[in-house]
Amino acid sequence: MINTTTLDTQLEITYRHIELPLTSLHYATVGKGPPLVMVPATVSHLDRWKALTQFMGQRFTAHFFELPGHGQSSAFTEPYNSQLVAETIEHFVDAMGYERFSLMGFSFGGILTMKTLAHLQDRIDRIVLVSPCMTPKAITLPRLRKKMLRTGMKILNRPAIVNAVAAAFQNKHIGYNAARFIRKLGEVEETIPLEEQLKTIPTSTYHVITNQMEEIFNIGFEHPARPYTIPCYFAMSIYDPLLDFDTTVAVAKENFINFEMTRLYLPYHQAPETPSLDDLNRDYDHLLQMIQL
Repeated sequence: MINTTTLDTQLEITYRHIELPLTSLHYATVGKGPPLVMVPATVSHLDRWKALTQFMGQRFTAHFFELPGHGQSSAFTEPYNSQLVAETIEHFVDAMGYERFSLMGFSFGGILTMKTLAHLQDRIDRIVLVSPCMTPKAITLPRLRKKMLRTGMKILNRPAIVNAVAAAFQNKHIGYNAARFIRKLGEVEETIPLEEQLKTIPTSTYHVITNQMEEIFNIGFEHPARPYTIPCYFAMSIYDPLLDFDTTVAVAKENFINFEMTRLYLPYHQAPETPSLDDLNRDYDHLLQMIQL
C-alpha cells in the first residue's frame, strides 16, 4: 500500500510498509539525494515528523520510520531493546539496496543512533545529531525525579502492569491526573496534549516506551575503543532545558574525531508545537548547509 501526499514546497512524501525479519515497518520517504535513515525518538508517529523528514529531504533521500510497536509498525515478538532497532535498520537498508547510508538521531534517538553506529559503522557515511541524548548524566531533571523515574520504569516494565496502566489511562480522571504527574515530573510542555495522547496510545507502544525509558536511565551505549572517524554534524541549543549542553557536547566529542557543531539558541528541547518546514528552515538551516555530501 502506497499513499503519497504533496507538501507545500512540492517535495513529495511517500508512506509505505515493508516486511522485515523483525517487524512490518511503516516509514515515510522524502527527497532524491543520498540515503539518510532518521532514527526515531521516544514517540515516533509519522504525522509528527513529516516536516523534519521533508527538511532533511531537501538534501537527502530521507527515511523516517515508526518504531516497532508505534503507529502502524508491528511490535517485536520479543521485548523491545535498542539492539533490535539497530538490527531493524540493518534489515531496512539491506531491503532498500543501500550499501552505504547516513544516520540521523534527535533527542533520545541519539542513543539508538549510537547503538546503530556501533552495529553498522563500516556502512555509515556520516552521522547527524540534533539535541541528542548521549548519556543519562546529561538529563537535567533533579536527582530525586531521576530516581523516581528510574524506579518507576523498573516497576512498570512488567507486561501485566503495563497492560493495567494502559487500560487505566482510558479513564478520564485517571488519565487527567496521570498527565499532570507526567507533565510535572518530566517537565513536558503545556501545549502538548498529554491527556488525549494517553487515551490513544496502544498497549504495544506503552511496552516500547517503558523499555526505552529504562534503557535511557540505566544503559546508554558503549563508547568505541577509539573515536569514530565518521563525520558527525551536531546541533543543539545552549538553553536546552532537558539535556545539559556542555555534558552532551563533551560526550559527543569523545566519540567523534571529525566533529562539526552549530549552536542553537532555542528556549526548548523540542518545539512545543509541531514545527512547519518554514520553522525548520529558519532555525536549522545552518545545520543543513554544514553537512558535506
